[in-house]
Amino acid sequence: MAILRRPDGRVLLAERLPRQVSAGYWELPGGKIDPGELPLAAAAREADEEVGVRIDVESARPFVRYEHVFPLRRLRLHFYLSERWHGQPHGREGQRIAWVDPASLQVGPVLPSNLRALALLALPAEGRRMTVTDVPRAAVACTPCRSDGARPRLLIVRPGPGSRAMFAHRLHAELRRAAHTRTNVWIEEDLDTALRTGASGFLTGRSALQWVSRPAVPLWAVRCRDRSEAARFHSLGADVGVFDLGGWSERDLAGAARLFAVAYVEADARTDPAHAAALARRLGLHGVIVEAATTRTGVEA
Repeated sequence: MAILRRPDGRVLLAERLPRQVSAGYWELPGGKIDPGELPLAAAAREADEEVGVRIDVESARPFVRYEHVFPLRRLRLHFYLSERWHGQPHGREGQRIAWVDPASLQVGPVLPSNLRALALLALPAEGRRMTVTDVPRAAVACTPCRSDGARPRLLIVRPGPGSRAMFAHRLHAELRRAAHTRTNVWIEEDLDTALRTGASGFLTGRSALQWVSRPAVPLWAVRCRDRSEAARFHSLGADVGVFDLGGWSERDLAGAARLFAVAYVEADARTDPAHAAALARRLGLHGVIVEAATTRTGVEA
């Protein structure tokens, strides 16, 4: 699959034709890999056949790959991100096309197999981590992680001590409201809460190194302490790498980050967030996650 992304962050989607399976659904340009064909070559060929552009294969990079279970089969999808191409995109088979913001899809329905890739493309450059021991009405929707109006928020919640069942029940209601405020909420370390609340993501660390498969969450983020951990989580299908600056050389950090579709550096109380953000930009990473000071209610102090 080819992800054609403009400088403003919008990506190209095309509508499936009436004669195709899932007619009327919108998708990223792509299709089947021919026998003996490499995935990147297939993405380039399909982009030409479907929307009339020749992507620059030298600059295109692997973005994410994963398996998706369709009603009658399971397929492995390979997504390549291209920001340079030749030609003006158009529907070569008469299909409609649209440049859309992944954080606010203006067309639909979108093929379910494409939603994970689009969710990764929509992640903001800054996220906040917060310990929450209670879930008042405003804890999620009024998170201190600001949105610029065009990008969503990202809030990472660490459940505090107490009844997890009650926490999950209250958070589930908050997440339904948060969807209208463009807030992505990830649950840290507590997989049961993440699954029960329908959170948009799950963040874990070394506790998951012995797992044998990817958890059934929309997005899986992992905290990596060294290259061997990053390689292990990559093999399990993790989407997002999170890296504490301590113990990493810039060279090793850049190499490990390339294993994931999206990579963040993590700033704690000892780290200047501005320094972390500058490092992320220098290494071509997605952004920075900072620690939010919290009170019992989960609102920044």
